[in-house]
Amino acid sequence: MTRTYTTNKGVTHKRAGVYTTLTPEQGVVGISSGGTIFLVGESDGGPHWSVETKMEDAWFGPDQRAEVMRKYVNGPLVAAYVGASRPSGDDAVNGAPSKIYLVKTNASVRATSVLTNIAAGTYHTLADKNYGTLGNMIYRTVTSKSAEVVPTTGAFTLLIPNNTTAIDLRVNGGAALTPPITAALLPPAIVTNLNALTGVDATGGTDRATVSAVAGTLAVAIVSGNDVTFTRSIVWNTTPTVGDSIYIPSGSVIQGASNENRGSYVVTAVTTTTISATKLLDAAGAAGACTAPVAVAATNIAAVTDLKAYAPVVIFAAAADPIDGAGKTLEINELTSQTGRFTDLCYQLNTTKVTWISTAASPKVINSTSEYAVYLNVYRQYDNVSERIGAGGEVAFALSYAGTTATMTITSTTLTTTVVGGSGASQTLSLGTVKKPVFPTIADLVAKLNSLTGYSCAIVTTSLGQRSPFMLDEVTALGICSTHGGISRTGRVKVDAAKFFDAVQASPTVQLGATTTLNVPAACGLPALATSAAYLAGGARGATTDAAFQLALDALERIRGNIIVPLISRDATADIADGVTDAASTYTLAATNAYCKTHVLAMSDTKVRRERQALCSCEGTFAEQRQAAADAQPAEEVGQRAGHEQQAQPLPRRGRADRPFQGAPQERRAHRHLLAAGAQDVQQDHGDGEGRQAESGRVGQAPAEGHDHRATPCSRRPPRTTSAMGCSAGTSWYAAPRDRQRAAQSASHAWTAAV
Repeated sequence: MTRTYTTNKGVTHKRAGVYTTLTPEQGVVGISSGGTIFLVGESDGGPHWSVETKMEDAWFGPDQRAEVMRKYVNGPLVAAYVGASRPSGDDAVNGAPSKIYLVKTNASVRATSVLTNIAAGTYHTLADKNYGTLGNMIYRTVTSKSAEVVPTTGAFTLLIPNNTTAIDLRVNGGAALTPPITAALLPPAIVTNLNALTGVDATGGTDRATVSAVAGTLAVAIVSGNDVTFTRSIVWNTTPTVGDSIYIPSGSVIQGASNENRGSYVVTAVTTTTISATKLLDAAGAAGACTAPVAVAATNIAAVTDLKAYAPVVIFAAAADPIDGAGKTLEINELTSQTGRFTDLCYQLNTTKVTWISTAASPKVINSTSEYAVYLNVYRQYDNVSERIGAGGEVAFALSYAGTTATMTITSTTLTTTVVGGSGASQTLSLGTVKKPVFPTIADLVAKLNSLTGYSCAIVTTSLGQRSPFMLDEVTALGICSTHGGISRTGRVKVDAAKFFDAVQASPTVQLGATTTLNVPAACGLPALATSAAYLAGGARGATTDAAFQLALDALERIRGNIIVPLISRDATADIADGVTDAASTYTLAATNAYCKTHVLAMSDTKVRRERQALCSCEGTFAEQRQAAADAQPAEEVGQRAGHEQQAQPLPRRGRADRPFQGAPQERRAHRHLLAAGAQDVQQDHGDGEGRQAESGRVGQAPAEGHDHRATPCSRRPPRTTSAMGCSAGTSWYAAPRDRQRAAQSASHAWTAAV
């Protein structure tokens, strides 16, 4: 036969077990030092409770004051935490709660500042990592960590071609550019032709005017082999420099009896009347031909062209803004469609040929020697914040395709190539998702690309090989074409955005993105330089409404705890006047205290079993405080225990019964009265069919400072004989603390005062 048990609240249980029945009492006593307290109210900083990653973990121990102040800055929550975690001066009241939950009700707004990208668009939003108005005091600059150095050949000796020579140039893997280089074309003309190419610049090659007047004599002496000394009987009109090219044209008075001296030389040493040089190329003949020079006795100069000197030449990618997410390249390719060879014309300011010319046998590419990188500098004078966050310039991998044209596009999900000519084909590679990547690492992606016909791919920064492909900067139509292919990899992809994001997110002061959990890096690249200080703006304290308090209490339903302390003692209108809450706040004391009562009674239901107390407060006249105490009483249950019928009657305030607290605004704000509206010290009901019923917890209130401490079993100095079960039904009062810290401290001491 099924036996049932009905509690005094009319709840019928059909299954044997342990159940609780709660009867609120007047008088709050202590709970164990392992308890949990919920502080619900406003603060100057920190996140609203709803944006905490996990509310169950949003608690602090009593020894984490520094962490609390760093997160919540200041305000009632911080002051209450300090009070709750402060030990009592009474030897009988020891310890503090093991967990203190800080539940913020005002939704503060982060201060922000927009970082621009190199193209003057929006790069990302820089935000205060905390919330509130303190973020408006942060200012920032963006300065150069390293400037981009465009790909360049550096200065080299350019000889005069003895045959028509074919070359092409590709800038950043783009289309091939072909400057005309005909036989006997002088360096100034070659430089002009190079400058006519889109994206290419060239300097140097100027005529030194070493012999600018028909005066004096010229002689040639053989030092050894192709090394000679040119001597003028008077000083040179302009003394050349080491690395210049010397050209002896047809018809020169020192060309030699059989024209052996015609051709190009490189200067190795000079004085005011002599030039030491080495012959490198004949003026005509086969590609690369070089006839040994002969001595010529001093001969009167017949023309200013008898000996010409030309300055070294520099070829480089045209100066321009860095490319977001990509490194720059310059490919100078020797072609075999003409007789001449460009490798025979370019020397390293000495007798050694340059190494940067790409040939079919030895593909080469010129990369930037320094990539664009920045410092984000963050300052705040208030608390001496000074941070320098540097990132950028790391190239993850390089790719090329041997063909006519080729480009690559990387999005957040796909890598695609579009190619024309060559032996391969366009490709579309899915990258998958972050959680389910097709290529777990960049090295895996590179291996796939390298396996495709016509493509060549390699890791550039070894340490990045094991990172996720989702770190790669997104690029659009990045050139990857190469004339000779192979290791001449012209498309270079960086990880600037991800690296910059990670560096900024590690800052204790700022972050990229104004949200909490959805922030992601920019699509690509780095912010533009901004050397003028710019302040973050828009940070706001945020307002609290009755609904905000109620939602905060609702959020605590799923968390086990002992005491709730709502940190308000008067309506928002009064707090607004004193500047302690946002002007948009609309909370009311009556609504908050009433909802606290509703909450703790609901949590104390025999089926919910999450019993707790609420310590509420009221700042006002004695009459207002007495009314607030009366309003906190559960109408149906006051005085049920032991046949007692007592009305909440706080003791008189020693001559100040109806006069509100006087003093400075801060003191008035701190003057609080604790009202208890909850249930605690729960005993167990055994629904075993015998009808045994336990005694219950209590609901208590606490009036203003000045009450008789000796009559308050839950005061800061409670009688040592007070016990959880020793309080009779009725109203017991706390002595009201004088500040917010003590308000929470009184709640903290409640569970250590009597056990």
